[in-house]
Amino acid sequence: MTSDEPSRRQALPDCAESAQIEALIHENAVLTRALGRAQQWCARQAAEHAAAMAKLQAELTRWRADRVICQASGKRCILVVTPADRGSARAEDIA
Repeated sequence: MTSDEPSRRQALPDCAESAQIEALIHENAVLTRALGRAQQWCARQAAEHAAAMAKLQAELTRWRADRVICQASGKRCILVVTPADRGSARAEDIA
């Protein structure tokens, strides 16, 4: 064997090192599962927020359309939005 060749005999870990390795393997598995749960939670949150944003965008578009229709009628109008009818705002004449 030359000095450039790696030794074919490698030292086996002693019992203490083996126990530490096993503990690290276990901890890695625990952390991997926790990471998976966190990633799933983040994905659900992102999907929920995207759906909420799409709903708000549609609501805003409807409100803008109501405003354009009201202005086209030649009347001075405001959009009335109350908690009871949120999402279905209506234009009212304020003349």
